[in-house]
Amino acid sequence: MVLSRPDPSSEVLPANRSDLRLCCAICAGDLDIARQSLDSRKDFIDWLALIEIAKDYRLAMLLYRAVDSRFAELVSPSALEVLRSLYADNLARCQAMTAELLRLLDRLASEQIPAIPFKGPVWGAQLYGDIALRTYGDLDVLIRECDVAKVTRIMLDQGYQIGMSLSWEISFVRATGESVDVHWSIAEKIHQFPLTADELWARRATITLAGTPVPTLCAEDTLLVICFNGLTEDWQRFDRIADVAEFMRASSAIDWPKFLDMCRRRGCERLVLLGMHLAKELFLVRLPQSVELRLRAHRQAIGRAGYASDAFMDVLTSPRRREGLESLRYLARMREGRRERIPYYQSLAYSLFKPKDDDAPWQRTSRQVLYQVLRLPLLGVKHGLRVLGHANLKETDNRP
Repeated sequence: MVLSRPDPSSEVLPANRSDLRLCCAICAGDLDIARQSLDSRKDFIDWLALIEIAKDYRLAMLLYRAVDSRFAELVSPSALEVLRSLYADNLARCQAMTAELLRLLDRLASEQIPAIPFKGPVWGAQLYGDIALRTYGDLDVLIRECDVAKVTRIMLDQGYQIGMSLSWEISFVRATGESVDVHWSIAEKIHQFPLTADELWARRATITLAGTPVPTLCAEDTLLVICFNGLTEDWQRFDRIADVAEFMRASSAIDWPKFLDMCRRRGCERLVLLGMHLAKELFLVRLPQSVELRLRAHRQAIGRAGYASDAFMDVLTSPRRREGLESLRYLARMREGRRERIPYYQSLAYSLFKPKDDDAPWQRTSRQVLYQVLRLPLLGVKHGLRVLGHANLKETDNRP
């Protein structure tokens, strides 16, 4: 079965669809469209209720930015004070987390361990120009798999304890509240992120955090990581979609045809286009013409997976996440190539036939027989794909 890391903070709470769309329109930063929405409803907006919706969907900081800079005269003083207080609290928290990140990066550098921070304050600075315009509770650092043992020792020496260990990351926590996720891969192998940690390091850029230059993912790789995160979370984190929207507004220099061609060759064009489609639908992004043309070719598949505008709002405003068979079907539909779908089908076969502890005796016996019959062919497929280089989908030329 697909292993998606549990994230209690990402649980989606029910909200009125029109209020949620209004919140997104205000956060979008499009002055004319947002003002039109506000002017048509200004006598009926409960700003304190809208702030609660923004908090539930991780949009409170973007709502603060829009209101404080452009719409302050339309907001009640009490609501404006709440937003400014939320921002001040988040800024203090983000500054403390940034200081801890810089301290850990300096420690890793002293041991000559390459490390790339991403998400958290890095994306705040990279995408929004402000570390406090994103809401995050931990730090994320990417290292090489060969350095995992050394980094684990360093983290333990720094007073951290292992909170969770997965096949692509280890979460470290400290009694004082700090939490750091150390990755050697962006996502679980079944999702087939197309670049290794070494490749991401070779393509890295640099950003300044608190006056200190630090390595970060290049622009194209940042978008890939956001979209793969969205994929594994069923896009139920609104801040992920907002990150795509902000990226699209700030990244005019990207050669989009070249980037999409690379995604197509590596089997992830559809899931990247999905992220841009949602950014357009919810945060009013104007997509480049080349992106629009490619999106049309995939629109029917995106709709079948439940991401047509109205159907997706039903998903987003429901507290239930897609799981099991439903989740695997969605994941497979987001990969346009048969080769990239095979691991999901393999996972589905294992989940259907592997014996479970709560099965009745006759079910366990039946599953055991089927599991043994299927196990060798499935292992053969798995190792055959590995021999062909499927695990990392490596490609050395024509990179953007």
